[in-house]
Amino acid sequence: VMAALAFLLLYTKEEVYPRRKAVLSWEKTRTLLDDRLFERLEAVELTGPRKGIAEEQKLEAVKPMAFPADWDETKAGEVAPVFEVLYTLGQAAFNYRMADIEYRKAQYAKAKAAAEEAGEEFTETPPADLDDDIAE
Repeated sequence: VMAALAFLLLYTKEEVYPRRKAVLSWEKTRTLLDDRLFERLEAVELTGPRKGIAEEQKLEAVKPMAFPADWDETKAGEVAPVFEVLYTLGQAAFNYRMADIEYRKAQYAKAKAAAEEAGEEFTETPPADLDDDIAE
């Protein structure tokens, strides 16, 4: 859950995981809970295209971390009240980003259909070419 939030905020893999490890550790994770986290929350742009992001920062990789099986707000709250807030925040950020992507894809499809209907050439760049989070 913390990794999902961190990757949505464009932290790097090196900032999230211990060196040469693929599993999170509390020692490393707790270093994320600092003023930089809140600065990144304030500055992050969840809408609009994201190009050049790392694989672990893509929504496809973040989704299983943001929505772990057999977890919900109640279970997150049992860990700690602040963890429930972070859990909910990560899911809200993910859903907001997904909604923006779906909106941009729908706008593109609508503009393309209108151009075709009018018999006009459609030259707008496909959303998948502009955003690494959009799979073709």
